[in-house]
Amino acid sequence: MHALENVSLIDYSNNHISLLVIEEGAQFQWKVSGIYGWPDHIHRYRTFQLLYKITPPNDNRWMCMCDFNETFWSWEKRGGNVHRTQLMEDFWEMASSLGLQDLGFSGNNITWSNRRAGLDNILVRLDRALAIP
Repeated sequence: MHALENVSLIDYSNNHISLLVIEEGAQFQWKVSGIYGWPDHIHRYRTFQLLYKITPPNDNRWMCMCDFNETFWSWEKRGGNVHRTQLMEDFWEMASSLGLQDLGFSGNNITWSNRRAGLDNILVRLDRALAIP
């Protein structure tokens, strides 16, 4: 495991924070961003615009740890209204066009619940880590 030599703030907004990380003894640096996606569907495009805006130059690695308020796949949501396929496709297309790959998960894939009982319960995977390796 490498020790961190330098971490510096790159930029931030109400919906993100980005840091530049330089590893001690390593020949590279990487950007790490925390993202909070717009929660309402009508403004979801703003999350995608933000990601395009903060994408680092091609020579940098990048990891986004995010609450995108969006899913990649229909199986990532259980309960509630049927999820809009177009929103999932837009999310997948945005991530692919930026070269971001889902880093997966270990354990329970549900990251949000409305905590209601029975048929009113909604479970969703909204949080994920994406990276440009």
